[in-house]
Amino acid sequence: MLAFSNDVYDVQKSAKTSIEVWYRGLSNTPLNKVEYFSSVLFGSVYELTALGEGLNGNYDQYPLYRTDAFDCQTYVETVLALSCSESFPTFFYNKCYISYQGKDVSFLNRAHFICMDWQHLLSDNPRLRDITQDLAANHCQLRLYSSSVLIDRFSWIQSRRDKFMRVFTQLSQVDVEEGLRVLYGKMSSIEPMLSKLVCISCKDLFKLSHHERRDVLMSIPSGCVMLIIRTSSNLSEQSQAVTHALHLGFLIHKNNEVLFRHASREKGCVTDELCEDYLFDFMKHTPSIGIIVYQVL
Repeated sequence: MLAFSNDVYDVQKSAKTSIEVWYRGLSNTPLNKVEYFSSVLFGSVYELTALGEGLNGNYDQYPLYRTDAFDCQTYVETVLALSCSESFPTFFYNKCYISYQGKDVSFLNRAHFICMDWQHLLSDNPRLRDITQDLAANHCQLRLYSSSVLIDRFSWIQSRRDKFMRVFTQLSQVDVEEGLRVLYGKMSSIEPMLSKLVCISCKDLFKLSHHERRDVLMSIPSGCVMLIIRTSSNLSEQSQAVTHALHLGFLIHKNNEVLFRHASREKGCVTDELCEDYLFDFMKHTPSIGIIVYQVL
């Protein structure tokens, strides 16, 4: 945990140095950059909400970028930014573009709900392509399911008041309350919206034989993003007190196996697990889940 503004400065400075070294070390030989950069960050510590808006942020002054600690979303977004860049300046631009919906860096613009806030990565200036429907079409045993959740940003932010304020400059209680009043005012004007996602049910996936299931997973290109979502039928009746997107990471082919590379709360770091085993274990505590697969462009 970071306690002082100097800590934020040191974390970002160290990350900048590491990133510059990584880019200088890249050869001209074609390679899968997602595989490379996801492995460079392998073993990094798990930390929930590891990133913020940096020292210029109004509400969350945690680092804007780092290489030492991640949660599942910040890990994927950092690897995506590294993979589509050639230098630290282009990484910085792409990281902000990916994490802030192509808008200014601010708490309000941060991709708090990737089920909706990653749309710019799929459409405007695409960095990802949803291949979930292609995957189902190529394997007739798999069906597509629609899952919906009502996203109420105002209710969500009110429930997280004690979690998102991480400011290292000295603020009076009056300043804190005024900042929250302004933020609440902005978010209260955002109407609840229905998030609609199409996925492959993991129940269907595990109805297949081991051989058939392995063929499905092996058919997914290495380096794709896998998003795990809830598929309970009553989600559209609930607010975002229930999360739509549950977890995400990368599908990596290694030694003739398909691994799920992710920032794991349970393992405490970025790690690899057999994808099939991970999904099977996930279903033990959350039976109604589906997967969405994004190919990195």
